[in-house]
Amino acid sequence: AIIPNAVDLADFSVAGDRAARRTGLGVPPDAPLLVMAGRISPWKGQHIFVEALARVRAARPAVHGVIVGLAEEADGPGYAASVRAQADALGLGSHLHMSGFRADLPQVLAAADVVVHCSVKPEPFGRVIIEGMAAGRPVVASALGGAAEIIADGQDGRLTPAGDPAALAAALLRLLDDPREAERLGQAARRTVAQRYQVGAHVQAVLAFYERVLAERRDV
Repeated sequence: AIIPNAVDLADFSVAGDRAARRTGLGVPPDAPLLVMAGRISPWKGQHIFVEALARVRAARPAVHGVIVGLAEEADGPGYAASVRAQADALGLGSHLHMSGFRADLPQVLAAADVVVHCSVKPEPFGRVIIEGMAAGRPVVASALGGAAEIIADGQDGRLTPAGDPAALAAALLRLLDDPREAERLGQAARRTVAQRYQVGAHVQAVLAFYERVLAERRDV
């Protein structure tokens, strides 16, 4: 039986001053903002995010990017430092922020214009994808693994080929240039979470599985 992960939608019903949340991240209140969250590891693709961000900035000089997460040195020693060096070499400078671990992820995601997922290997699920969707943000994700099962491309998010920064940048620019489309996708994404990834539905699915197994054993 396949039972997907879940989130409490209420945790992502974030109110308050969006501009203040951006300021807390070191981002100008009115700057286009792209956020990527997850542990910092080569297979998560932070290097793809950085290259895509540089391409976006060539067209939208005010854009900022935030990478949220801790470095997993066992997965790639020095990788976080190489990502920072890559950003500096591409001229991103203060336009890329590496925030480290954040306990307020719902607030950070709510501050974004677009939430970005860049894994270059298949995700078993990709929890941050449904977290971005629960925050009502449009999500652009790699079209493999769990992401390809969660997102219906063009309906409640966007999928791009894994490891392709040019395609990722093009998708991000389309959303930054079309706020109405970004809003439509964000609202549809939150509805998808409400319908498929709520904690209550997850609990009921687990209980139903156990009850079915127990019923089968009783029949033996």
